[in-house]
Amino acid sequence: MGRCLMRHTECGEQTHADHAEGLPGVFRGRSVGALQVTAAGPPSGEQARVLGWAAAARVPVVYARQGERRTAGPELSWEVLWPSDRPTGDPAGTNNSSVSLLATLGPPQAALHLALLGDLEAPAQSALRTAWPAPTVDVLKVAHHGSASQDQALTAALNPRLALISCGPDNPYGHPSARTLADLHALGTTVLRTDTSGDIAVLGTPATLHAATHPHRRATAAARAPPLATPLAAPLPRGRRAASRGRRPWWGRPSGRGRPRGASSGSSRGRRPG
Repeated sequence: MGRCLMRHTECGEQTHADHAEGLPGVFRGRSVGALQVTAAGPPSGEQARVLGWAAAARVPVVYARQGERRTAGPELSWEVLWPSDRPTGDPAGTNNSSVSLLATLGPPQAALHLALLGDLEAPAQSALRTAWPAPTVDVLKVAHHGSASQDQALTAALNPRLALISCGPDNPYGHPSARTLADLHALGTTVLRTDTSGDIAVLGTPATLHAATHPHRRATAAARAPPLATPLAAPLPRGRRAASRGRRPWWGRPSGRGRPRGASSGSSRGRRPG
């Protein structure tokens, strides 16, 4: 993990243990500029631990607000997609208060666009889809470990080339859901999972997007993916993506929420740098 993190870091958290318990390791040996956390949902014991770790490391805590944009250098920016100030009508609460981001990584002429949906379940995903005109993205971090609680219309609108699912081998929750995997494969999306591929590093530009994997020892030999660079599947036929390519993504829409007016009006997917 340390090799993949910048020495100066800004990070965001939800307050479930599986999202927060690695935070002391993130703080260790790094200059962390800020910790961005959800402002939605009731306080919890895990949230108190997160705030305590931040205070001990003298890291300022900021609360994520829908529509805000932040940068960490000229080649990394993100927009907060969620949580919303409006309730979803779902009593589950904590998962649907997860911080979710649209990140842009790389130089403007060859930037990757990543949707990081945290633990959002179907009600919040549906509300997000209704509130924002979803763009196509290069990479989707599938929400809630690939559980069955997904808004397929949002996934189809994002139309990712690569989907990442974080889950442990033989977990008792049945993650990822077979239905979620089938929906992603139906879009022509390449899916990588931490239970079978181990550590995953996304590499390249939109023109050269690929991933390197390093299996964990805990994965069974039958499930383990080889520790090789994993190329993406061949691009979908143009007709499959034509409708989504023609829409202007929301990061290029001028508004009062701070989106850049000079951003490109189309997806950089498939475009060669330079």
